[in-house]
Amino acid sequence: MVRAVGVALFAASLVACADAEPPLQVGVCDEARPCGLGARCVAGFCVPPTPDAARFDRGPDGGGPPPDAAPDPEPPPDRGPPIDARPVDRGVPPDGDTPGDGGPMVDGMGLADAAPDQGPPDDCGRFGQACCPGDVCRDGGCLDGTCAAFGGVYAFGGLDGDCTTGNPLNRNRCTCPTGFTDHPLEDVDFDETEGLGLFHSVYVCAPEDDDPIADLRGAFAVASDPAGVGCPSGCRLGPLQPECGCPEGATALRFEGVRQMFRGIDQCPRAITLCAANAPLTFGGAYRVWRPQTVACNEIQGDALCVPNPRTGDCTCPEGFEGAAIGMMAPHPTRGAPFYCRSDVVVCGARP
Repeated sequence: MVRAVGVALFAASLVACADAEPPLQVGVCDEARPCGLGARCVAGFCVPPTPDAARFDRGPDGGGPPPDAAPDPEPPPDRGPPIDARPVDRGVPPDGDTPGDGGPMVDGMGLADAAPDQGPPDDCGRFGQACCPGDVCRDGGCLDGTCAAFGGVYAFGGLDGDCTTGNPLNRNRCTCPTGFTDHPLEDVDFDETEGLGLFHSVYVCAPEDDDPIADLRGAFAVASDPAGVGCPSGCRLGPLQPECGCPEGATALRFEGVRQMFRGIDQCPRAITLCAANAPLTFGGAYRVWRPQTVACNEIQGDALCVPNPRTGDCTCPEGFEGAAIGMMAPHPTRGAPFYCRSDVVVCGARP
């Protein structure tokens, strides 16, 4: 009886709140008799809401949210797996297709890889052009910011193998500038007192490959031409050309010398050739000046003392060029061997 009265009073209090919410059904509930006020139907009875009511299952047995309750926010649309905002590798796909946007290569951490090696740009690196970044040249070596084919000459000699002719293009040192290769040409005597080791070892500084528009198109030496008794013979290939000969269009500047072997018993002819072509940039040609000091050599007089430079027409260097003098004994210009006379072969060079 008491329980019945309590239930009736509780039901009456719920009726008083009917203006705001549907009445809470106490007792039996089912799909036809849902619970109100946010209660849910559990095992046929209405259970009042709790602070965690928002987490309850509001399926068919719960009757859904109250009519004036704010609707649950809709979940965001399914856009697949999370998007990685880091840069994407745009390299060539495995099937070889060209990437669509041609963007820079990047790795998985978003750090840009080095661009593919496409060589220097077209506006630098050729003979006579400015060197490309990093002092890179397609043709020749980089000399004072310009690509050049000739990096000078130098010679070692004397009893102690001293630097007897420094390279004007490398601060008069017996070395080549950076970017050029030291090419040995030949050993030639520079004094008649041979047998004492007074000879020059001559080097030329040049790149490995020939450039048709360069001012130096090659350098080489020929031993024993004509052949001497007991003398080695053959061609010593220098830089730029595959054989002992100047390329078509180049002028051969040939300078004969001698190398007396075995303490003067065998006089072995030598010849050094430089191939000049095109307008001079760093190679200004070469010439020979006789320096007679014996009776026979004193016969050389006047214009005969000069073997002119094709670049100038006389025994001078072009304006702005500096000469490197290499002492070379050579056959008498009219008597020939065995009369050898002192001379200087002067090679003209300039920094661009």
